Amino acid sequence: MPHAFDLGITHFDNANRYGPSHRAAEKFFGRALRKDLAPHRDELILSTKAGNPIGPSPLTDEELALIDRHGVHGRGVRV
Repeated sequence: MPHAFDLGITHFDNANRYGPSHRAAEKFFGRALRKDLAPHRDELILSTKAGNPIGPSPLTDEELALIDRHGVHGRGVRV
């Protein structure tokens, strides 16, 4: 994300459902914000979702294994 910011991207869309595990994207963004983007907090726009309860992952065990093996973050992606 620091590279994206350096390229001029200031809007980041986030949600507790993004990522292969619950809240993965939020945790990742939080770490990047604390580590690399803290001096630029006032320049960032963060959007998120609300009212979308977290439940079991919609991904199958096979899809989750594919993500773990290849770092693929999307459903239906062929590697």
